[in-house]
This record gives sequence, structure tokens and C-alpha cells, in this order.
Amino acid sequence: DAMMQQALSCQMLIKIAHEINRDEFNEDLMREFEGIQAYINTKMWDEERGFYYDRSPDGTLSHIKTIGAFWGLLSDVVPSERAERLIAHLQDENGFNRPHPIPTQAYDSPDYNPYGGYWLGGVWSPTNYMVLCGLTRRGYHTLAHEIAHKHVEQVAKIYVDSGTVYENYSPEYTQAGIPA
Repeated sequence: DAMMQQALSCQMLIKIAHEINRDEFNEDLMREFEGIQAYINTKMWDEERGFYYDRSPDGTLSHIKTIGAFWGLLSDVVPSERAERLIAHLQDENGFNRPHPIPTQAYDSPDYNPYGGYWLGGVWSPTNYMVLCGLTRRGYHTLAHEIAHKHVEQVAKIYVDSGTVYENYSPEYTQAGIPA
């Protein structure tokens, strides 16, 4: 996710530079973006699984699906021909389509924690918002609405029961994440 975020940062800096009429670094930023984009798409994409994975120092892919892959939907990192396959993981009940979507790790990940476990499956509003923005940017309005509705519904039920909101939630149960 750090590389996906860096690519997005390059694009945002170019837009800011345009707005303030300071484009002297745009060529460097565009080259950096293109280099990051090329690396992500040649070294981190698994064609068989249709997902972007973290890459270990030895060059192997981790095959643990995390929410971080979806940062690429906010920028031009994910080509349109791959976006549909990546987004399909959000609709897969063995992936990210859980009773409270979207967990930080997919349900089929070996360390997935049904209670959240912070970044082992916890549902975080800011990361959900990131995915919703990416889906909307790519034209998946109906899916974004469905995910947002399920998330708000879960948060509202927990708020009614507890009188508070939490930083993260269980993906499987109507409760705060453990820990939260």
C-alpha cells in the first residue's frame, strides 16, 4: 500500500502544482509516478489471482490479500483491464465481502481475525472511505453504495448499543474490533 499511496501522492502534487502555478517539478513527479506504476504492475500483480500483493525482498509475492491493494483505484496505477478483477475481490465472501465490509485482510488470509485483530481483519472507516472513493472514481457507484450502507448500518447498531464509535470494528460480528 505504501507504493500505491506514493503513486497517488505524485498525482496529487501535480494537481496542486497546477492550481498554484508551480509546475517546475511536474516532470520529475510524472517520471516517479510512471516508475512506481510500472513496478507495481510488473512486480506486484498476480495474474492468476487477479490481485496486487506485497513483494518480499527475495522477490516472492506474499499472497495475503490486504485492503492496501485498493489504493491503486484512486490513481491511474490500476489499468482498467485489471480493475474489474481487483474489484471482484470486494464482492467475494471469501475475500472482503464480510458481514461488516471491508476487512483489512481478506477472509481467506491465514492470519485473518474475525474479531478484527487491528490490521488482521479489522474494519476501519478511513480505509473503507478510501475504497469507496476508488470505486466511485472507477464508476462502480452501486457497489460503493452497497458497501457504504452495510458499513454505516453496522456502525450505527454498535453506536446504539455502546453509545460510542470506535476506530475499528469486527468484520464478522456487530461489535467493536478487539482491540479497538
